[in-house]
Amino acid sequence: MKFFPAIFITLLPFFFLIWFVAQLMVPVPMWDEWELPKLFETIQNGNISFNLFFAQHNEHRIFFPKIIFSILALLGQWKTETILGINLLLALASFIFIVLIQKNNSADFKQQLLPLGLTSFLIFSINQHGNWLSGFQLPWFFINFCFLLAVFVIHQSDHISVIRVLAGGLLCTITSFSSGQGLLIWGAFFPSVILLSKGKEKKIFNGCLWVGITALIAVFYFRGYQVQTGLPKLGGSLFSYMSTYFFVVLGGFFTWELSHAELIGKFGCLVFGYYILFMFWTLFRKGFTPVLQQMLPWVPLALYSLGFAVLTAKGRAGFG
Repeated sequence: MKFFPAIFITLLPFFFLIWFVAQLMVPVPMWDEWELPKLFETIQNGNISFNLFFAQHNEHRIFFPKIIFSILALLGQWKTETILGINLLLALASFIFIVLIQKNNSADFKQQLLPLGLTSFLIFSINQHGNWLSGFQLPWFFINFCFLLAVFVIHQSDHISVIRVLAGGLLCTITSFSSGQGLLIWGAFFPSVILLSKGKEKKIFNGCLWVGITALIAVFYFRGYQVQTGLPKLGGSLFSYMSTYFFVVLGGFFTWELSHAELIGKFGCLVFGYYILFMFWTLFRKGFTPVLQQMLPWVPLALYSLGFAVLTAKGRAGFG
């Protein structure tokens, strides 16, 4: 089967998703979207400043999404249907980067059709209908797009140059100031930066460079940061609820049944644990082999997903 017809087949869930969103979309702002008119009014009055975009939204700094929303408003396109369309395009672009990453790591693309079909089913799953039908979810789709672009850039070859480290750092900076979860991406990429650096000196240099940029971004992010008050404190039953929520977040793409989603999430963690153990065993027994190079791009994705689920569970624990 040729490459492009095969990709068309794997995109069938995306085409169904377009129909799904078109049928169920309600062209009215929802929840947090009602905060945006204040931003647009301030801009219209000429009171534009860096802090206007840098200011917290709950626990997050959504600097770049605010810019995107503002541009759409200035163009007269702050419409639910327009934003949902952008979300769909960002999700499609994210899937395409996954395809390209896999294509770079596999000589026989035919063998990857089933995994890519499953990936398409997960990315475009209507189980996350709350995301597909809310325009304010744009930051999540934007973060995923920038993150996968960074994975593609960093893992282009079996060694990483300073230019690719800086390019990945730029993309991670964008994700960091698009939502709080974007900060997790710095840690998710650290193993790749170290393993793809050739020689002890380069590992130390690139590792220190990555940690240094991470620290600078963290200091800047938390400058003037205000911790949200009134949040439930973890402990006892709430911690148990958080752990359940964590597994449900991971498995919720497959099913609406919470108990089944929790079970799938636990199974996924076990699979990833085996994946990491195999990588460590191979690394210490045989060194950084071509097999490990093929496995490495998926490590940041898994680490970020786990971190995202932890932060989401912590943030939602106690709120139902």
